Amino acid sequence: MTIIEMVKFLLLKIKRNKKNIYFIIIMMIFTIILLTALNVYHNINSFIDKSINSNIGFRTISVSPKFDYDDLGQDELSKINHVIEVYSSFYDSAVIESDLTINGLDGKVELLYGTNNIIPDIVYGTTITKKGETVCPVNFYPDSSVYSSKINESKILPNEKYLNKTFNVKYYSYEFIGNRLVEKDEFIKSLKIVGFYDNKKNLNFNNQCYVLPEDMKDVRNATIIDDLNGGTPYFSVVVDDVTNVKYVENELQKLKYTNFETKNSIDSELVNIISTSCLGTLLFVMIIIILLSGFCTKKRMIDEMKFIGVLKVCGYSKKLLSKIYLIQNFIINLMSYLFGLVIFIIAFSIVKNNVLNIFKNIGVILSVSLLSIIITFLIVVVLSLIFTTFRMKKLTNKKIRDLIQSLE
Repeated sequence: MTIIEMVKFLLLKIKRNKKNIYFIIIMMIFTIILLTALNVYHNINSFIDKSINSNIGFRTISVSPKFDYDDLGQDELSKINHVIEVYSSFYDSAVIESDLTINGLDGKVELLYGTNNIIPDIVYGTTITKKGETVCPVNFYPDSSVYSSKINESKILPNEKYLNKTFNVKYYSYEFIGNRLVEKDEFIKSLKIVGFYDNKKNLNFNNQCYVLPEDMKDVRNATIIDDLNGGTPYFSVVVDDVTNVKYVENELQKLKYTNFETKNSIDSELVNIISTSCLGTLLFVMIIIILLSGFCTKKRMIDEMKFIGVLKVCGYSKKLLSKIYLIQNFIINLMSYLFGLVIFIIAFSIVKNNVLNIFKNIGVILSVSLLSIIITFLIVVVLSLIFTTFRMKKLTNKKIRDLIQSLE
């Protein structure tokens, strides 16, 4: 009997036994669980790595000022190695109205403090060189819905049309009348879009535009409420690279700065819980698959003891019998794996494109890890096959009488 003939025979044999079908379904479910756990682990870690290495917030440290210094310690902070920018956190950002109310957009734009050390690489146009200029996301979407990642891609403002276009932003000063905070004066500032940057690369929102410090100070100083202007904001200390953040924090401790922390941080406890759950699921399913494969192999051979006896009478050797059942198990495991893989990829694509697609606009790209596919194959097909090989050798060495006693 050739290998092809044997495979055709075993496929027919597998199809006729409902227990094999049940086993395939169970192993298929475990395959999907394994792929899900591995890809959740992969995508979470990929997102964390990209966030830490791409978003400036992970290399910006908020530092409390020193009140016994005339400049509150700004000059001292700027002299620390690897520090490239120091400014008052009061000027970090400002969410304001604009006249870019096109196609139903509400025109909300968030201005960010920008210098040559902070502004990302420009992919279209030029960078800011003077007051009154701004650079915006390449997928510019001036609307407050960006914070909930709800973006209508058909309404994204085209770069070609809006490059060198001037738009107006509107902001207010405020005062208290009794216990009510009310608008006092209205201000209008014109900003010219001179370039666009890739916000996905930096994990910025689609309405975040950089302006020079002078423009940011105009906006933020106007919004100061006199009755509340008693506190001093922290300094934003920008480090050249995320790998140097720990060094700068050590230097801050040496200089007796007691209150400081990075602006963006990862909830390590939550990440550890998710990672531990994924790895725990992986270990649990792996053990179940090994035990299930061994048990089902033994049960399958015991149920087919008459068939094994006929093959022995026909002159089939123990080696050939082991080969037959090895190929049968390989086919069953491979079918379980392939069915599970196909179902997982289809489900993943549906969820990615219809549920989690809202995150792609800020650069969060979900993917199926090739490593997860390989690991799942090794567990579902290879590992279970290796384990069941030892079980088959033990069973094929038994006489039919011994097999009957095992069944009893």
